[in-house]
Amino acid sequence: MKNQNFSRFTICLMLVWLSIGLTFTQTVSMHDGYTQTESTDQVSDDSGITAGSQTVFGEDGSIQFSSETIKLLKDASYRDGKYPSEYLLAQVPGLLDNGDLPFALWTLLNTYSSNKKQVRTIVLMLADRGIRGSDYLNAFYTYAFTDPEIVAFPEGQAPFMQDPVRMEEKLESCRTLAIYTDKFLEMKNDAR
Repeated sequence: MKNQNFSRFTICLMLVWLSIGLTFTQTVSMHDGYTQTESTDQVSDDSGITAGSQTVFGEDGSIQFSSETIKLLKDASYRDGKYPSEYLLAQVPGLLDNGDLPFALWTLLNTYSSNKKQVRTIVLMLADRGIRGSDYLNAFYTYAFTDPEIVAFPEGQAPFMQDPVRMEEKLESCRTLAIYTDKFLEMKNDAR
């Protein structure tokens, strides 16, 4: 039953993403400049697509994309250079040193299935330094929709999800790391 609910969630997420992808592809070519809004954390264009520091799903069904996600959607060369051909655990310290926490967490969730023990150790160390489960979810929503393992971006066409199973695997790793993090923080707070 749990896997059915998880699969239903993934299917709903894919449908939302596909509709967003089609809308975004149509509007991005028409609106290349984003203007600053009142908040320094958000930018928007005439189509109503807004960007902030995190990708956020509103209760009303709206989506606020992170500025990183928008850049990955709009800039093919940036997108091609962002994703490594292979994720390595050894990349995480450099990403953290460079202040790229979301991609460091994305790298952790991509290496989890092959390095479970090492990744769990790093996750607990990061949790001890203030990283929360929601940070892993933010990393997932920032990078999953432009990941070349999941989504294809054919030139002149709308992007499409080429491997929903791979997306579901990455989402499961994300959820697992978020749960480890939040359980650790809960135990740490209970110990005080």
